[in-house]
Amino acid sequence: MDFCKSSIKLARILNHNEIQWAFGGSCLLYYIGIPLTPRDLDVVIAKKDIEKARIALIQSGAELKEEKHSDNSFITEKFYTFLWEDVEIDLMAVPGIRKGDKFFVMQFDQKGPWKWVEDQGEKIALCDPEDWLVYYSLMENRETRVKQLSDYLEKRM
Repeated sequence: MDFCKSSIKLARILNHNEIQWAFGGSCLLYYIGIPLTPRDLDVVIAKKDIEKARIALIQSGAELKEEKHSDNSFITEKFYTFLWEDVEIDLMAVPGIRKGDKFFVMQFDQKGPWKWVEDQGEKIALCDPEDWLVYYSLMENRETRVKQLSDYLEKRM
């Protein structure tokens, strides 16, 4: 299944189950108009809904590949990786990252989606690009994504 079909189908499942969610990562960049083809679906889920989202994905045929745990750099509270119709999905509740003495935790539970767009009749929730700029800037080897988001935010001003 291709990325666009998968993202729409996943949005339909999350919306149907009344889950507070939003695409982040390369999906976010794609939906705000940055030309790229995401290889996976990064989805931020409200902490209160993470188990409901996990169950909804399993019921839709997704295979839970891994439950990741925080380490020295990633401080995300809940992180599940699924394989679903040949697409990898990362579900994250309270995404956080640390690099040296700097750290950042997304306040998605309080803020919710930054923006909603529509794709083929389905509502698509998006994370705040400014949050992902900070997140990417603390990750290794994400200089291209930092530049893409910086350029996008600069043009928006």
